[in-house]
Amino acid sequence: MIAQAEVDTRWHDTQNSYYVIGSDSGLRGYNVNQFRSARNDSSRKAIGQLEMRTVPVPWWVFRVGAVAFYEVGGVAESLQHINLYNDVGFGLRALIPQTSRELFRFDLAFPLQATPGSGAFAPHFLAGFQSYF
Repeated sequence: MIAQAEVDTRWHDTQNSYYVIGSDSGLRGYNVNQFRSARNDSSRKAIGQLEMRTVPVPWWVFRVGAVAFYEVGGVAESLQHINLYNDVGFGLRALIPQTSRELFRFDLAFPLQATPGSGAFAPHFLAGFQSYF
């Protein structure tokens, strides 16, 4: 079992940057960068992830494992205005230890709240390298 929580803030940002979450940046059940703060000069981000992972199992030249996850997060101009969204899902991790230490990851996530462009429980598939969490 692995857990991670993060709260980030920007005050009087002169670089016009803002926080976004969705898909690969957290909340895997939603679209890429679906959630972003409306103002550029100050924004807040809160995200939490909980994963239950299996022990890697040798299979041919691979090491494979499974993961089940739950995520919650949101962004807004202030912590009081953050609407939190949740998703759940499961995935597969694979590694070829002879060639690289980077993981192949395949996740299927389901958002628990409907948003424009994403219905509740509509599957969202992600595939990629590395394990960011």
